Amino acid sequence: MDEMIYRQITSPIIFVKDKIPYDAKSMLLKDRIIKFSGIVTMQSADYIQDLLLALDSLEEEKKDITLYINSPGGEVISGLGIYDTMQHIKSDVSTLCVGFAASMGSLLLHAGAPGRRYSLPHSTIMIHQVASGTLGKLRDIEISVEHVKNLEEKLLDIYVRHVPKDEEGYVVSWGGNPHSKSVKDVKPEKMSQEEAKEWLRKWAGQCDRYLNPEQAKEMGFIDGILE
Repeated sequence: MDEMIYRQITSPIIFVKDKIPYDAKSMLLKDRIIKFSGIVTMQSADYIQDLLLALDSLEEEKKDITLYINSPGGEVISGLGIYDTMQHIKSDVSTLCVGFAASMGSLLLHAGAPGRRYSLPHSTIMIHQVASGTLGKLRDIEISVEHVKNLEEKLLDIYVRHVPKDEEGYVVSWGGNPHSKSVKDVKPEKMSQEEAKEWLRKWAGQCDRYLNPEQAKEMGFIDGILE
């Protein structure tokens, strides 16, 4: 059974005061909350995009939409579709990590509305270099490698675009030796956006970077930790 259909079928039924039954997801949507758990695929991305667009069309005052994220990542292109939809709609999208936000999941978390990107206290955020596996003829592999490099540039640009900056537009949350495997060696320094992009390329490319919420906040990937 399709994963997304399965989740909709098995969503718990809740009876509210008027004794009208609502499934749990519908109750959340009434409060403009979208809960995304699982791998980023074409199907799951399409589902999240539909919900974002639907909620955005309902409110004239465009109240915030909150996106709860518990995802190990997945398909980059599908994830970028969610990202573009978040930026396209008129409603601001607040993000909250509820467990694990890795790879594409961490980018979506990071891309929430400024000042409204959060994590629960025991969540984990993971950032790493784009990964790809390609088989086939040499020319096909070369084309695929070039495509992955282009995707990496887009992702780096997005991370830099959403990290907080000072009044002059400099990134001040990153710095130190990008080749160190310890997150504790990150020493914030003032960098231009291009310098920050190159630093992040080296830092994320060294190994998988697992961050607790405090570390993610210090590095500007989130804005706060909710108790």
